[in-house]
Amino acid sequence: MRGKKVAWLVGLVLIVGACGGNNPAEQFLESQDGIDNVDIDDDGGSFTVTDDEGNTLSVSGDEESLTIIGDDGETLGEFGSGDIPGDFPIPTLPGANVQAVVVTPPATLVILDYSAADYSYEEIVAVYDEFSTASGISVIGKMVNETAPAFASWSLQMGTATYDITVHDETDGILLVQLSANLSG
Repeated sequence: MRGKKVAWLVGLVLIVGACGGNNPAEQFLESQDGIDNVDIDDDGGSFTVTDDEGNTLSVSGDEESLTIIGDDGETLGEFGSGDIPGDFPIPTLPGANVQAVVVTPPATLVILDYSAADYSYEEIVAVYDEFSTASGISVIGKMVNETAPAFASWSLQMGTATYDITVHDETDGILLVQLSANLSG
């Protein structure tokens, strides 16, 4: 079921959002190959999906986030703004505004923005340049674009873990930083 989950979850989220969780959405999803039963709770912001083999996914959320839990209780994904996981291996600077955290084990994506009043582009790039030279980290690739809009991007590896970091220069007073860690292995 895990291979099919991502495909129907994307469709599921789009359909539920568009249809408001009404009966046609349930019927549409239930008509998809491999999905046996869908139950959407209009009032609670949650729904469950059961495949033909009896495996279930529980999806719950609010205006800011969405959590997907498998029938074994394992969190399969968390989407939306929120807290950066405590064990996230890529450093962040104080004062970040967390725009999004997407956790789909073993990968985590964090999107942050910083005020240009607090940090310069060069200061943030220096932090990730220093991180890329840490013991055990291999730089797989680095790209820097110095013309507007400027950005710096690193692809790093430590053992079987991979990290991707992108820092975008200031736009409208905001510096955007995207951090991705895939801890598979």
